Amino acid sequence: MNRLLNRRPLSLFASPLTGAHLGSNKAYEANRVPFMDRLLAAYCRKQWRGSYRLSKILREQNIKPLIQTQSRYGAKFFLSPLDYIDSFVLLCGYYESEVLESILPFLDSNAVFWDVGANFGLHAITAKYLRPEAKVLCIEPSPVMITRLQANAELNNLEIEIISVALTDSPGFRTLHLNGTNPGMTTLKPLETASYSGKVLCWCDTGDNLVMRKELPAPVVIKMDVEGSEIEVLRGLSNTLSNDRLKAIILEGELDLITNADNELRRILTSAGFGIRVLNRNEATHHRLHNFLAVRM
Repeated sequence: MNRLLNRRPLSLFASPLTGAHLGSNKAYEANRVPFMDRLLAAYCRKQWRGSYRLSKILREQNIKPLIQTQSRYGAKFFLSPLDYIDSFVLLCGYYESEVLESILPFLDSNAVFWDVGANFGLHAITAKYLRPEAKVLCIEPSPVMITRLQANAELNNLEIEIISVALTDSPGFRTLHLNGTNPGMTTLKPLETASYSGKVLCWCDTGDNLVMRKELPAPVVIKMDVEGSEIEVLRGLSNTLSNDRLKAIILEGELDLITNADNELRRILTSAGFGIRVLNRNEATHHRLHNFLAVRM
């Protein structure tokens, strides 16, 4: 079970993340990150002697602590030093900041931002923190990440909407494969070369259906991180793509998204009137895929 770090040194890994914690902000009223959390975040960031041994002990004991820390952009998060993306934020202050910086120019007072595959809310919560007048929707099917999304939103006293659904090309239940050490790899389309910690049934629907039924407002900008389901998500957004209200989409893909005319993601986006460019990574992340910005021409 995920665990929140308690402020008492003798109980650092003893406070479970439950609904009771999510219902109150009393423990986090201070503006400053608690001292013990700052100390442990520095321990991870500076990789002081013994940090590897501590991680090994926590893994062996099946303990997954969450450290409260502040990112480079000012928003606060509960991060697990044992998870890939979280550990990168602890080490560098942020993860894929080029994605966030591509989103921000589109977020004025009338903007609606869809974070599809929001994970623990790094981009969504930071965007809301920096552009509080924008409407931010987190579309995330993992029950584990939804819990963390709620906790991180409360930690920053921000109002975001969380939608527990996976976007795809048709409605229905599908199997979501969970990754325990890198939740960013949670997917509807598991890789043969990857290992997964479990699976759950989740409800899937198209973005067009959600907009048509007025369950979600039409987006101005979409960030997609859907681990191989990009084509299905875009197929389910055909009406949304043709709506001039949508100005930009940020997504992952192979580098031939720019150069290969037969790339289906490219065909869908260009036929809807979007120009595409690759985003240069600001951090030295270890990732074979590239981030792209598609902007309506």
